[in-house]
Formats: sequence, C-alpha cells, structure tokens
Amino acid sequence: MNQYCDTGAPANSSPSVTVTSTLTFRGTMNCSTALASFKLDSSAGVTLAASASMTVNGAINLLPRGGSVVVGASAVVNSTSNSVTISSPTSLAIGNSATITSSGAISLSAVTTFTMGTGVTVTDSAKNTDITFSIPAGNSQTWSGLTVTGPAEGDFVVDSAIAVTLSSSTALNANVRFPNLTNFTQDAGTSISADGKGCAATSAAGFGPDSSNVCQSGGAGSGVGVSSGSQGSGGGGHGGVGGAGTTSAAGGTYGSATAPSRYGASGGYAASGITANNGGGLVRIGASGTLRLDGSISANGANGGTAATQATGGGSGGSIHLTAGTFAGAPTALSAQGGDGGLNGATSAGGGGGGGRIAVSYGVLGAPAPSITAALFDVSLGLKGGLTAVNGVKGTAYVKDTASNAVTIYHGFTYDNTALSVASWTVDSSATNQYCDTTLSAAATPSVTATDAIALAGTLNCSTAISSLSFSTTGGNVTTAVGYSQTVNGALAISASGTLSIGNSSTVVSSGNLNLSASTVFTLGTGVTVTDSAKNTDITFGIPAGNSQTWSGLTVTGPAEGDFVVDSAISITLSSSTALNANVRFPNLTNFTQDAGTSISADGK
Repeated sequence: MNQYCDTGAPANSSPSVTVTSTLTFRGTMNCSTALASFKLDSSAGVTLAASASMTVNGAINLLPRGGSVVVGASAVVNSTSNSVTISSPTSLAIGNSATITSSGAISLSAVTTFTMGTGVTVTDSAKNTDITFSIPAGNSQTWSGLTVTGPAEGDFVVDSAIAVTLSSSTALNANVRFPNLTNFTQDAGTSISADGKGCAATSAAGFGPDSSNVCQSGGAGSGVGVSSGSQGSGGGGHGGVGGAGTTSAAGGTYGSATAPSRYGASGGYAASGITANNGGGLVRIGASGTLRLDGSISANGANGGTAATQATGGGSGGSIHLTAGTFAGAPTALSAQGGDGGLNGATSAGGGGGGGRIAVSYGVLGAPAPSITAALFDVSLGLKGGLTAVNGVKGTAYVKDTASNAVTIYHGFTYDNTALSVASWTVDSSATNQYCDTTLSAAATPSVTATDAIALAGTLNCSTAISSLSFSTTGGNVTTAVGYSQTVNGALAISASGTLSIGNSSTVVSSGNLNLSASTVFTLGTGVTVTDSAKNTDITFGIPAGNSQTWSGLTVTGPAEGDFVVDSAISITLSSSTALNANVRFPNLTNFTQDAGTSISADGK
C-alpha cells in the first residue's frame, strides 16, 4: 500500500487519526516528510496488523483513549528522528518478531496486561534517551528472544514490582535499571551488555558523570584530550584511575564502591574526531525475592581509537549493582573492564581505561549457590595503546551478605568518610587497589568496626590527606595477610578486642599517630615494617600484660619528636636484625633482651 505524508506539510505538523471504533492499521506507510508527530487514537483500541509497517520522520504516538493496543507479528514501528510512545489504558500486546525502532525515547505501557512476543526487537539510537517499559505490578514477564538495544547515556527502565525472566537468547544491549523487581531470572545463553553505553566523548571534550549520573564535558573520570599533532589522550577513570596517554593525563576515580550508580567516563577526546572510547554503562537490578543469574552481565569501557596522527585513551568500566533477597545461579561473567588505549604508529598512544565498580548484596544464597570468588568479578584495567602511555588501574568489587552483615572485598575498595559497621570485614588478596576517596577533607575519619573479625589483605594506599583511618573489632580478631601493605596519609589505628596478628612481611605506614593494639594476644610476624613519618606523633603498641614478645626482623621507623611506646608489663626480645629506628619508651617491661645484630637508634629523632 502506498501510504505517505504530504511532502508540503510544515515541520511542526502533527497529523493524527482519531476514531471511536477499533482502529486497525494495515500495509505500509513511509512518512519521510519531517513532522512533529504522527498519532493514532481510538476509543476502542488500536491494532497494527501483522507485517504492517509504519515509518515516520517524527514522533510516533499510539495512544488510544480506550481499548487495547496490539502490535501484530512482524509489524514495524519506526521513528527515524524522534520518539515512539505506545500506551494502552488496558492491555498492550507486542507480537512475535515485531520491530520497534526510534531515534528518541521509547515508552511502552499498559494498565492491566503487558505481553511481549518472541523475537521482538526494540532499538533506540538517540544518546541520552531512555527505553521504558511500564508494566502493571504483578504482571510477570518472560522475554524470549527479545533484543533491546539502547543508546549511550540512556537506560532501559522497568520500575515495576514484577518478576522478569530472560529466556532463549534474549540480549539486553543497554544500560539496565530494574530496581524494584520481585524476582529476576537470567537463563543460560542470555546476556546483558552495557558495554560502551556510558559517557561518550566528542571531538572537543571527554565526558564523565556528575553525582546525578548526567554526563558532563570534562566531568568526573574523563580522560584529558588532545587538540593537534601526534598526540595520545588519557584513559577514563572510575573504580580505578585511567592511564595517561603519550601526551595527556588520565581521568581519576569517583563514585561509590558499595552502591555504584554512575556510568563509566570516556577516554580523552581527539580533535581528529575519534569518539569511539565511551565509558561502560550501568546495570542496576534489584529483586526483593530471588535473583538468579546463569548468563553474563557486562558494563565494559570501549577501546580507544586512532585517526590522522592521534590516538585516544580507553573508556573506564561502568557500574554493576545487584541486590537480592536470595542470590542464586551460575553467572558466566560479571565484568566492568576498562577499555584499551589506541595506538597510532610510532608517535601516539592512548592510555588504558580504569576498571569499573561491581557491588552485590544478598540475604541468602540459593540453589545452586553462585561461586563467589575474585574470579567472578572482572574489573580489570584497560591496557595502554603502547609507547610511553600507561595502563589503567583495576576497579572495585564489594559483596555483602545482608543477613549476617558480612562484607568481602575483591580487587579494590574506596574508603569514603563513612563509619562502616559490620559483623565481619574480609579483604581478599586480590584487593590491590584499596584507597581513600580523593575528595575527602583533611578532617575525614573513615573507619571499619566489626562485631566479629577483620581480615586485611592486598594493598591499601590512602594517599589523600585525612585525619585518620581505623579498623577495630568489638568481639573478634584482626589479622593481616602475609605481605599486606597499608599506607595512610594521616593517623592509623588497628585495634582488636581479641587477637591482633600482623602477618609476615606486612608493611604498615602512617603520617600521624599509629596505634596497633589487642586485648588478648598481640602477634607480629617476621619481617614486619612499621613507619610513622609525621613529626611529634607516636607509634604505640597496645599489648596485653604478660603477652611476651619476640620480634624477628621487625623494622620500626618513627619521626622526630615522636616516640615508639610500649607501656605494658611484658617481656620483649629483639631478634634477627630487628631495627628500632625511633625514640623508644618501654618503661614497664618485665624483661628486655636485645640479641646480637639488632639495633635501637634514636639518631636525629
């Protein structure tokens, strides 16, 4: 059928068809004339017949005042320049293999029943616009062979209290916001990919998200761009910092490690017009009941590119935030990787994007129980393009059992100015990217208090100047793994209501008062290093009375005008090259033994 719009219609035209009986659209309409909108309205419902095709250069609105809306099997609804809105005051049924495409927001809604056929395709190509399914509460959905493709900086939103199942190769290639589901099931062979769906660079600026997750020119984490010549831009940062390009700086970190909610930042721009280095997107799924994953979820940053003599840095990884009453399944991947930098010959290279953030909170583990290890969470760094560019840094992964209030950290963590109160705090050895929020004030006092145990591992480097950082238990032990490294630009306190055990070759460094204490047992492994660099501050070991100490290979370095203090009635033996390079105040010992080859030096202190 030859249906089209008047070629002489003005651009602000809004043609419409309104009837009182059921309105059925058949055949093909190609409205290439630029319009404001085209509308179908009826008091008794609107139907697009099977294989009908409607293409409009303007917004499409199927908005009956009464009755249902049916988009027939293999029907096409295509707005080439604007939004698509299909809304029923009763039921909405999208037929098998139907296609809905827009260059603007897509809204599908129903009041009583929302039905999606098999093999449906929904696509929105306009940056910073959303696809929204408004589904009646309790109207459970099983999407079979559904493909949803959303734009960068725009989300696929379902905000209803419903159960959703992804089945039969369903692919959601979009940022996903399903925060209020009752249950969510992702069958094997299905996927959610927000890869490259975060903040997008232009040829004039890198972009990063503000606190409301709106991407801004030069915003948080965006890499620094290049304007001319043979130059390489920096990678975007997020959970980890980006890597510098051959000529430009990288983006820094931002956002929450416990409840990530922001897009990944783009790599730096290139004046030559490379805009492929988007940050990773956002996947937020909350289920009050069971969340079962047997497929993959990703929010990876895009790789940098090349053009002319320039190269761009990779985008940073995005955010994945999952919350559930029961967490089950065998997910194949949860990933928020940084993108790789581009390489342009022997002259310019982009830096790698920083890894993103993943957080999972659940009440109980269901059957089958997911294998929750460091390997489940891929927040890996993006690689540099080459030359003198720099790799990004990996991101963060946080897991909380809300029933027991037990927290486990993988890969990295950001300490903000929060007094974290948990039952237990366990840091995996993979957590080599622990740091303090770079926006903290000098008065900040981040802390972790556990009613049971704290187990520290990996590397913590709090380079941000703060007042103090503390770890303490009120009913358990504190341990550090072999080789643990902790550096704090401020005071540091590690206190155990039970045993404090500092593992072999651990390094503990502060720029302020440093206090290590235990109530029952204090143990230092061999080769431990303890350092305080702030003048007129003390290193204090609070050791239980009678808890004799033999320190082997211990190195303590204190500041000028500050002391190394042990005020307990205990016996101390310095052994195996132990070196106390500090003012020493041990006034109340029962016994003191200094073996050959050990030293106490307060020279220049």
